[in-house]
Amino acid sequence: MSRAKRPGSPREQVRRNFARYFSLLVVITTVCFVARWLSTSVEARAAVPNAPAITGVVVSAGSIAVTVTAHGDGGSTITGYRAACASTDGLVTSQSKSSVRMPLKVRVDNAKTYTCTATAKNKVGTSALSSPSARVSMPQPPDAPVVVSVSNNGNRTYVLLGPGGDGGSPITGYRATCTAVDGSARSATSTEPSLKVTVNPGKTYGCVGFAKNDVGLSAPSASFSPPPAPAPKGPGGSWTLEFSDEFDGNTLDPSTWATQSTAEADGGRGNHGNGQLEWNQPQNCSVGNGVLTITAKPDNITSPSGQHYAWSSCLISSTPSFSFQHGFIEERAKLPSNRGFWPAFWTWQAPGNNSNAETDVYEYYSSDHTELHLARTHVGGCTYTPSFDPSAGFHTYGADIEASGTTWYVDGVKACSVSGSPSGPTNIIDDMFVYAPIPPSGNTVEHKLVDYIRAWQR
Repeated sequence: MSRAKRPGSPREQVRRNFARYFSLLVVITTVCFVARWLSTSVEARAAVPNAPAITGVVVSAGSIAVTVTAHGDGGSTITGYRAACASTDGLVTSQSKSSVRMPLKVRVDNAKTYTCTATAKNKVGTSALSSPSARVSMPQPPDAPVVVSVSNNGNRTYVLLGPGGDGGSPITGYRATCTAVDGSARSATSTEPSLKVTVNPGKTYGCVGFAKNDVGLSAPSASFSPPPAPAPKGPGGSWTLEFSDEFDGNTLDPSTWATQSTAEADGGRGNHGNGQLEWNQPQNCSVGNGVLTITAKPDNITSPSGQHYAWSSCLISSTPSFSFQHGFIEERAKLPSNRGFWPAFWTWQAPGNNSNAETDVYEYYSSDHTELHLARTHVGGCTYTPSFDPSAGFHTYGADIEASGTTWYVDGVKACSVSGSPSGPTNIIDDMFVYAPIPPSGNTVEHKLVDYIRAWQR
């Protein structure tokens, strides 16, 4: 029978454990020493990388993107590349951050010429410089644009610019600035070379144009002046254009026109008591292609006062922007053809003037294309027979409203004259009512087209 081995004393057990741990420590230390020796031997055999090659250079406003390719890592992994670009005038040298990601971005000044070099780096050190890149020219502001055409309607100057060179960066916009002799200036900007500068009709301006890219603004174009403002068709003498809307935008300007008037008894938009069937609302006026279109159409509307309207149309009044007592007003318009419509161009007393001051430049009932009604309310007027069909094309209709009397002109020809004058300031109104005494058929949609509305004063 064998005897169990008796454990040693505690002191003996400690001695044995210490011996085991010491042996393990010796092994670990030996392994680390050998690994370090091997690593040191490898690094001792490595060298700095070979000089890299620049394989791509791309310029954009304010920076150069440099692509670099290694030509040998020297036996140690490349940890970064760096590009440096120097201006050929020797004044600017910029370099990228160190990176292994391509391209390397070097921030530089525009409008200069640069050559670039690159280096590679590993744990041993930095390579020699690469061969320099070809010269690259940075973008600069565009060339001054060319003035192609200039026109003027009195309160707006239309400028068409022709682009010059883009300076190496695409043109992003244009600007026209018109400066009056008193030093006041008006400008307009656009991404297109066609610009519209709103000016004061009573001032003389000198204008210049500019082009812009991501680098900056061009030198100014040759100076130009807006041509004279258009004169009224018919009356002679000296006139100043004080108000004009050429309807050259894409919406009706609410700072120029209101879409209701105190002439309309029902909330400024309807007037059954005046033989009108329509409710006038802004959505029936549209602007596009240089024309205001007033559309009358069947509808189903109950006004806030509870009155029902089976038709809708649109009315505009110059209440927000222009009033006058004496002067010449004119519109160029094409009137409706189908029966049942009652377009007019007229004046109505401005806010604060409580006396009737209505002047009808014309009223036209579309059931009869042979008559235009020209009148000063409570004074007199004329029924005029034009030599044309007002619905067949555009024609001008104007009235010279003076203290001594009112004179009407159709296509610049004097048509009628009466004495008398408004007792106070008036606003301009343009509309197309739906005529209750001779109504249109129930499904008729009709349009009045207006090219412009202008007003002059002596």
